Amino acid sequence: MGYRDTIEEFLEVMTGKAFVKSAIYDNISKTLLLSFYETYEDYVSDKEDQRVIDKKQYGNYFGTFNKIEKLVVLESARLLRDFININTVSMSLTFEGVHYDANVDRRTLNNLIGYDIRKLKPQDGTWKTEFSDVYGYGINNEKRSFLFNNFVNKSG
Repeated sequence: MGYRDTIEEFLEVMTGKAFVKSAIYDNISKTLLLSFYETYEDYVSDKEDQRVIDKKQYGNYFGTFNKIEKLVVLESARLLRDFININTVSMSLTFEGVHYDANVDRRTLNNLIGYDIRKLKPQDGTWKTEFSDVYGYGINNEKRSFLFNNFVNKSG
């Protein structure tokens, strides 16, 4: 187990958590399915009784500095690092008419990066130095884009 004890605890602190419409774990395929709200209006209608982010903030969130790339690459890797019972993280997200279907599986991720993602730990700094700094950050990160393009189908 990682620094979060359950998938539910992880989802409470995950980047973009406010925009996750549903999270379903399929025990048979060992897949975590994350569906994000398809539109700002969908997000607002589901949050009627709660304080919501305004439309400009919503647009800025997903439209700023390759946020969707970072979300898919970093959050999937964190989940695969921390939870042995997850083999695949599947994300479905639509923004500005473009639909993103991501399927990040542990075996392919490990092959692409050249090591087992589970060996990295936030506590000893290996997560930061070997993955998040390398694949996560920077506006035009070619390594992050490479991973993203291997796992995501875009349409629309």
